[in-house]
Amino acid sequence: MTSLDPTLYFARLTSGTIALDVRRDRYLRLSAPIAEAVEQALSGQESAETRARLAGAGLLGVGASPVQFSRILPCRATHAALSELGNDEPSLRVRIACVAALARMRTLLRIAGFASALARAQRAVNAPLQHDLMRAIALARAFEHARAWLPFERRCLPDGLALHALLARSGLRATLALGVRDKPFAAHCWVQAGDWLLTDTIDEVDELTPILVI
Repeated sequence: MTSLDPTLYFARLTSGTIALDVRRDRYLRLSAPIAEAVEQALSGQESAETRARLAGAGLLGVGASPVQFSRILPCRATHAALSELGNDEPSLRVRIACVAALARMRTLLRIAGFASALARAQRAVNAPLQHDLMRAIALARAFEHARAWLPFERRCLPDGLALHALLARSGLRATLALGVRDKPFAAHCWVQAGDWLLTDTIDEVDELTPILVI
């Protein structure tokens, strides 16, 4: 059994390994020796030297993680729901629900933090939810319309978490993904239903490697 911190998630890129530390809300670019130690730990070939390297890098476990997330997307997105947004504005009721979802998520991130917001997202999708692509696309477009009215700076994490929560609250299943790329480093959060992107464009996520998926 690996002694790696269970709140760490890894993406293997051609240029090296990136770690997402959920507990501390940070990304780490691992050096080659540390990446090698991580690989050994993940493959069950942990040694005293491996543990020493991991301990020196602060990557050893501090206790059980209450939530385990996936690292694998169910499928890559091939269509974008917002590519042709149209002029149909959502009803006032839907617009209020979208604004409220974003306000709640921004508050949750500020008060409870990143790990708590992700855990809540995982609990939401553990409930019985429907796969209804057309409804999910319609709600994503309504959220985008409502988002344009808000004075908050656009940020992918609270926006993605808010849309994901709104879909779950509406009984709809969707996937929240966090991905990374290197050279230059970038991290991004997006939402998709099946192979349909509900945020962003295909080009914006196509070069990203998923590191955590809900």
